[in-house]
Amino acid sequence: MDPSLRGRRILVTPYSAYGGIGTELNGLLSEEANVPYDSIEVIPGDVQEEALLLPFVSFARKVKERINGGTLLMLGGGLVSLITSAILKDYVSEIGVFTEGNVLPFKQFGVEIISNLDKKWDNIIISTTRSWARLVAPRLLRSTGKIFMPKIMNSWPLILSRDIEIVPINEINDEDYLILKKIGRKY
Repeated sequence: MDPSLRGRRILVTPYSAYGGIGTELNGLLSEEANVPYDSIEVIPGDVQEEALLLPFVSFARKVKERINGGTLLMLGGGLVSLITSAILKDYVSEIGVFTEGNVLPFKQFGVEIISNLDKKWDNIIISTTRSWARLVAPRLLRSTGKIFMPKIMNSWPLILSRDIEIVPINEINDEDYLILKKIGRKY
């Protein structure tokens, strides 16, 4: 254990180079836990519970750095898609979400709820663990498009198309904190 971390507020991100934290290991509950160092983010005093969103903000920032505007389809409607739509809403020309879950939160960002998958998109984010999304995504992509998926564990997915770029979620930087403050605590 790093003694400099004792007594400090830290975020344990859900992924490490050694595997998923809490997903592959069934979580942890401890006053002092041994976790891989690359999954630890020391939280400054002015950041509170919203620090839990930092891995999602980090993912969205990295996707924004890798695309050149265009249209964006999100397959899955969880926090990855919600945070990404909030961050990219002014950067892309159109955002659509195809999800089996609650669509209400997406309407505040002008996200189109997609009910059929017959249109081609410039960029696609796969934020569901359901295998159909990895199968369907390449055929929904324009020829110059890109598909992104967050890296949340080593053992998943077992099979992955060459067209899909895995984006790490645990490399948090100062820009992520600025973005987090900008989007606020409403999440």
